Amino acid sequence: MRRRKMQIELHRLKNAAKDIKQSWEEPNDSHTRAEYNGMCKGLDMIVNHFQEIIESEIDEEYEKWKWEEFKRIFGHKF
Repeated sequence: MRRRKMQIELHRLKNAAKDIKQSWEEPNDSHTRAEYNGMCKGLDMIVNHFQEIIESEIDEEYEKWKWEEFKRIFGHKF
């Protein structure tokens, strides 16, 4: 079986998590409530994980750009 690579935008992942949470019926006992809370926490962890990755990549790109600009502007003085 061949694996396919899938790319998804963060806002679509967030919307999917929100839709999954909203599609569950309101839990009516403690066991179902615990299961629901665990599912919500897991979905939030996935979304937060990818949010952090994206923010880290943006920070790395900015630092690289900032260093390149510094070298471009002041490189001849060093």
